[in-house]
Amino acid sequence: MIRIAICDDEAESRDEIRGLLEEYLRKDAETAAKISSFCSGKSLLWAAETGGFDIYILDIIMPDMNGIDLGLALRKGGGDGIIVYLTSSAEYAVRSYDVRAFHYLLKPVRAESLEEVMDRARKSLEEQRQRGITIRYADGTRFLPYSRIMYAELKNRSAVYALSDGSFVKGLTLRGPFSGACAELTKDRRFAMCGASYCVNLSFVVSLDRSGVTLKNGSRIALPQREIHRINSLWMDFWLEG
Repeated sequence: MIRIAICDDEAESRDEIRGLLEEYLRKDAETAAKISSFCSGKSLLWAAETGGFDIYILDIIMPDMNGIDLGLALRKGGGDGIIVYLTSSAEYAVRSYDVRAFHYLLKPVRAESLEEVMDRARKSLEEQRQRGITIRYADGTRFLPYSRIMYAELKNRSAVYALSDGSFVKGLTLRGPFSGACAELTKDRRFAMCGASYCVNLSFVVSLDRSGVTLKNGSRIALPQREIHRINSLWMDFWLEG
């Protein structure tokens, strides 16, 4: 299931984009998708708090909160979905890189342009979902996509994986150091060791202070003082560089 959000203050524009998306999706009956439309950035941010979207199609010029500020707010809130901007002028394209925008489309949007961007976006999503780690646990083996792992924690000589749906998976007793168990995770730049007992997915971090990090679900992970600056730098680089 691909979750798509359209945000544009103009009803005619929202309907136009929705129509183009529905026409695009009809060409591939095997792809399940849910399209949600929003007339303001605030309404989209509220909806994103309950799970977020895979693809955001945002108009740049909107009252109250423009598309760039909306994209920044989504990123700050931990949203790692693909952002596509709608604009009537190419001058806004440069600023779109501040929020790791996937692409921008000039209005009026042509069906061919939207289809090309959606093809690339779907390919990117599929590649993200295929990245993960296979772990051994008491009942056998299980593949955990990186996009679902919020953090790994050392507990009683085992690595315990906290997933985005609120569940936990406990691996077998470790025969080596916890850092070794997390070596595969840290090959992906989303993950960073936080002290000796945690490996955190930076895409789920929403804030960082002197005592630790706060994750998207409200969980807190304490950090040694010596680690604060390093984790903050990694977190900022992750969002700024993508």
